[in-house]
Amino acid sequence: MNKGKKILELLSKIPIDLEGVSQENMDQQILRASIIAEYDALNLYHQMMDMTNDEEIVEVLRHVIDEEEDHVALFQEILKKLDANFASKLNGESEIE
Repeated sequence: MNKGKKILELLSKIPIDLEGVSQENMDQQILRASIIAEYDALNLYHQMMDMTNDEEIVEVLRHVIDEEEDHVALFQEILKKLDANFASKLNGESEIE
């Protein structure tokens, strides 16, 4: 087994299967998978923050949560450029009134 493959085995799996995705849609799917991963991390950090009474840990987790939220926003901004339908939803053009 080569070194690159060993490293890949240590990483989390991408939450969606990208093998069947066309090259035309690959960037959008990469961004969506990245957003999912960031939300998973956000949920984990919020749960851990709720579990601790240590203010130093809470402070660090709040900082990390803030960073993860920035990442979500960055991925969404790029996705909005690539997916007009997604952009319209984020801009409040939804069916819910």
